[in-house]
Amino acid sequence: MGRLWNSKILHDSDRLFDIVSMESGIRDRRDEYYGVLERCQSTERQDCTDFIVFCIDCLTDQFGKLHRTDDPAMSRLLDAMTDAPMTSNEIMSIMGLSHKPSFMKTYMEPALKAGLVARTEDSPRSRNQRYRRLIERLRCVPDDLVHAIAAILIFHSDHHSDQRGSHT
Repeated sequence: MGRLWNSKILHDSDRLFDIVSMESGIRDRRDEYYGVLERCQSTERQDCTDFIVFCIDCLTDQFGKLHRTDDPAMSRLLDAMTDAPMTSNEIMSIMGLSHKPSFMKTYMEPALKAGLVARTEDSPRSRNQRYRRLIERLRCVPDDLVHAIAAILIFHSDHHSDQRGSHT
């Protein structure tokens, strides 16, 4: 239940956290996760520092995976995009492409699925639809990530400390 609340709070703090999953990071490092939990809960003060560091590492790893693309098509798309939101026609023009269905299938759809590009409108077929690359925004994530995770986990830890104190 605690991880669900962490995910919710991260989502509410910045939609950028929607493209990565702490759950995936924990699943990839399951044994380490349970070891950290055991260490944190077995200390007399129940210090959660190791758990905070573990969560930050998991999310940093997940964001790091988004930075790496060996796919030449995605690299070409990201190189063609500017920092400002762009229409598909603007991107295609820069790339020297003219067939929109092929562009969408080969370039845009895989980039959207990988979380490297986002739509500016909810409806994919909106006439105002623009696309923005997320990779530039990801460069600032580690600092934001540290602050968001630390705030969540400190709140969570303080809340549990208050509950333990009220039960005695």
